[in-house]
Amino acid sequence: GETETAYKILENFLPQVPKNQYLYHFAKHLLIDHYCDFMTTEMVHKNATALAKMISEQYPPMFSAEQFRKRKKNKNTLKIGLVSGDLRDHAVAKFLLNLFKALRQRQKDNKALINIEFFAYPTNKIYDEISQEIRSFCKAWSPICDLNDEQAAKKIFADKVDILFDLSGHTADHRLYMFALKPAPIQISWIGWLGTTGIPTMDYFLADEFCVPFGEKYEQQFSEKVLRMPHIWEVLTPPDFPREIQKNFCESRGNENENFIFASFNNPNKVNAKTLDIWCEVLRKSPENTEFIWYRGDFAEVALQEKFLAEFAKRGVNKNQIFLEKYESYQKYLQKISEVDLILDSVQFSGMTTTAEALSLGTPTITLLGDLMPSRLSGSCINAIGKAN
Repeated sequence: GETETAYKILENFLPQVPKNQYLYHFAKHLLIDHYCDFMTTEMVHKNATALAKMISEQYPPMFSAEQFRKRKKNKNTLKIGLVSGDLRDHAVAKFLLNLFKALRQRQKDNKALINIEFFAYPTNKIYDEISQEIRSFCKAWSPICDLNDEQAAKKIFADKVDILFDLSGHTADHRLYMFALKPAPIQISWIGWLGTTGIPTMDYFLADEFCVPFGEKYEQQFSEKVLRMPHIWEVLTPPDFPREIQKNFCESRGNENENFIFASFNNPNKVNAKTLDIWCEVLRKSPENTEFIWYRGDFAEVALQEKFLAEFAKRGVNKNQIFLEKYESYQKYLQKISEVDLILDSVQFSGMTTTAEALSLGTPTITLLGDLMPSRLSGSCINAIGKAN
């Protein structure tokens, strides 16, 4: 109900927004769309089309195809740019590191058909150990957080980037309006955003056949052309599981005297009324000793715990079955995943990183597919291991 309320508030608020701020506020549509259980691909298409029209009027491209053709380049080298606020200890990095390692190994083994050079363009000033590791795979590391869109576009054009990836979408520290200036001949959105950007100069969105099936029904949710990887659109860099987690996981299975434990590790923002209805129906139809664990850092807030406990109680679930636990550490998080029996996914906006991590530990997730890409992310992971039904 809250996402629908937010959507209505935004719709009523937009006509009152000054013209020079309208684009910024309208773009929030594409963020809220992911969380609304009433949203259809047709509605997303309408919002994306409207946003693309506004962007094309306010951010005309700076560079032409002719300018790209005139640039002197090394034909044996492909320059790939990465624009993101998440080139750090973040879920996005978990889908990059093994890719970098694999590409480097192919080049060492002389199996690569072309030399690939990565140019990183971080959009914030956070720099940690993961940033340092990512940087080690890059030809250049050029933060653009202090540059305006025009300056950043000129920098990327001068670097002669061939393919420019957006890894943020409409999330924090994004630079989508810089992409509207078209600093690279090919521009692709991937990983950091789970739907259309609405940017008219974003050429492609990288997905797979499961999370974005073929057909207008699914493809119309994108203003970009959908490119599909043959198996899955992203590959997790698996965590380095401590031995005690592996040992506990093996020992915890098959004990008939233990309570059956359902769980969720998803962000509470993804959990709408429809998700709660389904979870609670499962719990009401399960034996009384069934438990449900929800493990997230958000539950450090007592008020949030009380709110969700009230929602479970309103749906007839005994509060003694519900355990809302705050995140303590990554190792503790992995330990929790290894101890539960079945993960219940959120509806409309499913898990992705959490599902991939759970599957890597052998803990199953059950999900309900929808039409929008965000509702099919867990399904894509499950399909990749041959367990989709």
